[in-house]
Amino acid sequence: MRAQSVALAMADAWAVARWGIVALMLAGGSILDLRSRRVPNRYWLPFVALALLFLLRDAVVFGLPGLALPYGAAALLAGFLYALWRLGLFGGADAKALMVAAFLAPHPLATPIVPRFPPLPMALDALGNGALLLVALPVLLAAWNLAHGRATFPALLLGVPMAVAKAQAAHVWPLQRVEDGALRWRYWTRIQAGGDPYAGFAETGIQTVWVTPKIPFLVPVTVGWLLAAGPGNLALFVVAQFV
Repeated sequence: MRAQSVALAMADAWAVARWGIVALMLAGGSILDLRSRRVPNRYWLPFVALALLFLLRDAVVFGLPGLALPYGAAALLAGFLYALWRLGLFGGADAKALMVAAFLAPHPLATPIVPRFPPLPMALDALGNGALLLVALPVLLAAWNLAHGRATFPALLLGVPMAVAKAQAAHVWPLQRVEDGALRWRYWTRIQAGGDPYAGFAETGIQTVWVTPKIPFLVPVTVGWLLAAGPGNLALFVVAQFV
């Protein structure tokens, strides 16, 4: 009995350690993505190698039949993410991060908060939580703007005011354009290659513009991964309230 308890404790320690490695990987990727909006492929390679070592370790400890469920689920999720990436529906860094995470930590940690659903791969939990956080972003922006006395609707749901000079050097997208010498709202505008979304601001003397932040999806995915170790898949919990 004692030996069984020790074995379970060691398994839990391994799962927590692997969760922590993925958390560090996602955090580092998020920092790179925020700085340059690019995460080079070489960044993921050490974690891919580590996932292969963990796979060999699991094969020795659990045997090949014990790998079927966790690694089968990881393979299905990785295939789904790869398909979304190739279809242009998902960012490359986001897809690679979650695919590597699926194999680095295939064993769930959290007890599901929706009892009728089984524990899911934490990479799927991170994806669901990240999507939920992204949907909640307009609410957070609105709260921030209202707290600072800004009630311009619907801009308060989409961004914040920023000095034009600062905006030009930041990873943001202007919600306003200068057209025919006047400042106009443009919540969705496709800028041609080489075009300047800030053209005309200097000539008209406009110094402040509303902008929306370009937040890489990897950032909410990282937060979603942290949540996956506690409450689990919050997006699934929300959906379950309406099922």
